[in-house]
Amino acid sequence: MGAAVEPDADKQPMRFRQSAALLRELTERAAVATFLVGTNGELFYSNQACCDLLGYEPHETSGLALTDIIHPDHLATTRQQLSGLNRGEAEDYRAERQYLRKNGDAIWVDVRAAILRHERSGRPLYVIVQAIDIDRRKKAEAALAEAESRWNFALEGAGQGVWDHDLRNKRAFFSRTWKLMRGLDPDAPVDPAAAAWLDKVHPDDRDRIRDTIRRQDAGEIPHNAFEYRERHR
Repeated sequence: MGAAVEPDADKQPMRFRQSAALLRELTERAAVATFLVGTNGELFYSNQACCDLLGYEPHETSGLALTDIIHPDHLATTRQQLSGLNRGEAEDYRAERQYLRKNGDAIWVDVRAAILRHERSGRPLYVIVQAIDIDRRKKAEAALAEAESRWNFALEGAGQGVWDHDLRNKRAFFSRTWKLMRGLDPDAPVDPAAAAWLDKVHPDDRDRIRDTIRRQDAGEIPHNAFEYRERHR
């Protein structure tokens, strides 16, 4: 085991003098886009990762306004959150929103912002913002939502009800048509427990259903298709 080493007191002043330069160097080399926003809403500083994210040269970012980098749909919310930081209602916040690149393209980012105050007076000086590129994830989510919407529309048009049970995560999905077929509210929650479902199955069909499910769970059959009677609401 190594022994703890006391810092050399003679070197402390040098360390403190170098701390500001070291912090700036660390920020400049950070992989996460980082910038400072003044109380007037203008960018005061941005690191290289921020320039790369937004497509600007380093000398072009100083003096940019929020309207230059934030999508109009998210501008009002951003201003409201920044005002809350300046008024002391919060010390930080996190949000997902769209930024604008220099060429006008919108990009989704995960934003974390925190207020920086004067050490003695507590007066707000800057807001430090860090932004992570989540554009691919958001576009994938949008594409998936669109695909699911089309799938659900097709199923509803065909009058087919669907349920899906994720055994590993213990989650279940019941489609709108599945609920309507049973006289349930389309937005009503459904108990995903197998016992709750079997309780609604006609007594004369339960043993057969249980045996079929058991055989599939045991790997004796790759899939099954069966008819049974189920009680309406």
